[in-house]
Amino acid sequence: MPYSDPPVCLGVLITPRCDLIHDKTPVINYIPLLSLEQFMNNQGGFALLEQEYQKTKDTLRRNAEPIGLLQRIDLQLPVDDILASFEADPNANASELKLNVARLKQCAHAFKDTEERLRRLDKLLKKSKLTAEEIAQFVPEKISLRHKLDIARNTVADLHFFPPHPPLLETAHVGLFREIVTCGIQFLYSAQSCISQPDWETLRQYRNTPDFQASQKKPERLLRLKSPFLESMMFRLGTLFGRVGVREIDHGDLSVLVRS
Repeated sequence: MPYSDPPVCLGVLITPRCDLIHDKTPVINYIPLLSLEQFMNNQGGFALLEQEYQKTKDTLRRNAEPIGLLQRIDLQLPVDDILASFEADPNANASELKLNVARLKQCAHAFKDTEERLRRLDKLLKKSKLTAEEIAQFVPEKISLRHKLDIARNTVADLHFFPPHPPLLETAHVGLFREIVTCGIQFLYSAQSCISQPDWETLRQYRNTPDFQASQKKPERLLRLKSPFLESMMFRLGTLFGRVGVREIDHGDLSVLVRS
């Protein structure tokens, strides 16, 4: 199915079947599925790096305090000239800060290392996609594995884990509840009318919409969720988007209730 990055992905169709049968909707909605590796490179790794970035900022503030740079860090003022003065005249600066020279050099060195780590993290966070190696540079393997385990246990509210199901689903996948995707219903009808991949390729030559252009392979139905996996996904999706309609309470009565 069409997606942003990667341009195509697996998807779980969530448009009610009755809406499709009775032509009640011009579009279909589906939950995109990414492999666990793709998810970590596109999204999950960024969340872990954000945590490391915040931890590194806290460490930088702790390293800045003994050498009198905390206020400048909080105000985001340059500190290179002060660090240079520490190297040029460590005795005078150590005396002013009431530190011994060895302690001053140690704190200044720790500050520089932490500042460099922060720069490297910031550079990675500006990328559109990460690699496993880039994540591993800053995120301990234990934390990364724990995050994947949380996903596999379905303890992350807006994600749903799909275990492998060879040969159709070779690796574990993650459903992204907060990224429900929409495309025209004619996209599926057209795919259904094509008997083979060459038929689909011929059809795409006459369709210029993004969904047709992105989908080089003919969309196919691979799997069907069965009980209890279907109910599990529906329940978890409902906790984010479900709503039960109740009778409205008169505004006058509400005013009395909140004042009592």
